Amino acid sequence: MKRVKSSGQSMVEYLLLMGVVITLVLTVLNSEAFKKLLGADSSVFDGFRKRIQYTYRHGVNGINENVNYGGGQHDTYYNGKTRFFVPGAEYPQ
Repeated sequence: MKRVKSSGQSMVEYLLLMGVVITLVLTVLNSEAFKKLLGADSSVFDGFRKRIQYTYRHGVNGINENVNYGGGQHDTYYNGKTRFFVPGAEYPQ
């Protein structure tokens, strides 16, 4: 009985398996659902951005969709709920 060499078979199987896995990953990454969830204009990162902007500006954790960052009333300054920013004197209203 003659023995057949099969040393290259496992390499071919691994290459085919890698091709299938890469194809599946690329299909998921290029799907509209994935881009909507974690893409450039995703809802997840938009929520993080708004929370970080509010927290950086006001010194407390929170989110306010109606904040005018160009001026106007500073929530934590007028409401006195800040941890870091304390006025030296009464701020004129």
